[in-house]
Amino acid sequence: MAFTVQFTNTSIARPDAVYDWDFGDGSAHSSEFEPLHLYTGTTHYYVTLTVTDSDGSDTYTMEVYPAEFPMPVADFDIIEGDGFSAFQGPNQQAAYRVTLTVQDKQGRWSPETAKMVYGNPMVYTYTRFKDKSKPLENLVNWVWRYGD
Repeated sequence: MAFTVQFTNTSIARPDAVYDWDFGDGSAHSSEFEPLHLYTGTTHYYVTLTVTDSDGSDTYTMEVYPAEFPMPVADFDIIEGDGFSAFQGPNQQAAYRVTLTVQDKQGRWSPETAKMVYGNPMVYTYTRFKDKSKPLENLVNWVWRYGD
């Protein structure tokens, strides 16, 4: 999926300034004040702008990624099993709030997803969870909290 980025230069435009944009994708650098750049990959890139003038140089780095790149979504199912379930019944006296948060390769965290699990704390039991977070191929961290 190709995507185009129109960069906005917030540095002060000076007549003696030289601009060097490194788009982070191995392509040729640009010396334009506010370049337009086409990315052909589907990942994120670190872009560096170096501005050099008679006072010296400053470097700014930013991260860009496709606008269509979906935000991470944490989701999971509770697998009905040995004593604990997603539904409260007459023999289930304890409630546990289970939460999941996920992080993607861009460093963005999903909102927390929470579900209640009910069971009898006096009986040794187990509960299984099935991760349904998306987009799976872009996730790097999962934080589970079991409420116990």
